[in-house]
Amino acid sequence: MKTIIVSGFRRFGTYRSNPTETLAGRLHETSLSGYRVIPVVYDANIPKDDRGEKLLALAHQLDASGIISLGVDSQKRGLCVERIARNIILNAKYCPPELQNTRVDATRSLGEELNLHRGPWALYNFQRLCAERHIPTEISHDAGGFCCNHLAYQVLAAQKRGIVPAMPFIFIHVPCSPESIADTSTFQKEDKVALDIRVMAAGIENLATVADLD
Repeated sequence: MKTIIVSGFRRFGTYRSNPTETLAGRLHETSLSGYRVIPVVYDANIPKDDRGEKLLALAHQLDASGIISLGVDSQKRGLCVERIARNIILNAKYCPPELQNTRVDATRSLGEELNLHRGPWALYNFQRLCAERHIPTEISHDAGGFCCNHLAYQVLAAQKRGIVPAMPFIFIHVPCSPESIADTSTFQKEDKVALDIRVMAAGIENLATVADLD
């Protein structure tokens, strides 16, 4: 059976849990549209090592067909595919002050934008299939300035360096799940949307279904 790596992050801030960790665990060793899922879960911080290069190396070691990386953003209202990662660390809420406005990759230009390669993921078909099944989706050009953007940029930069061979990679932000919300009243007042883990899993299943990873 072919393999897909699904990465997520652990709990941070005031969240009771991180839906991406829950989702990665739920998909572990399942047959995701014919693919075996191997989860990788990171601490929600800015690491000193190169997670991107290591993630790619692991994917090649496992002979994976692709990598689906997930992050949580309470502002999202559906499965949100990121199109761009930037060479900057900038998040007033979660980043330490000494890291604000610094580069993810010190060897590349501050603020450089790298486009996520989307060809094999068939995004039009993914969104169409999700719409048919009433699963909300979005497209974003801003992956944020915290650990999600950091990982996405490191993966793209590592592939550009050519140290690790290219690998189909996609980054998707998901909303909160009901069990991850600490303060439901405030969450609702801010007009935020929670999405059931089962709906998220069905959306990821749709992505694997339409992707051309062979």
